[in-house]
Amino acid sequence: MKEMKNTLIVRQATIEDLEELSYLFNDYRVFYRQESDFEGARR
Repeated sequence: MKEMKNTLIVRQATIEDLEELSYLFNDYRVFYRQESDFEGARR
């Protein structure tokens, strides 16, 4: 059986990552019972 290796790449976020990260930051707010604010998460 072929062994599978997990690889994790860590890099600094760039402006191209903004859209995806905005969802993550907004979900973080909601998790901590704050009002959803997607536009605020983008700033």
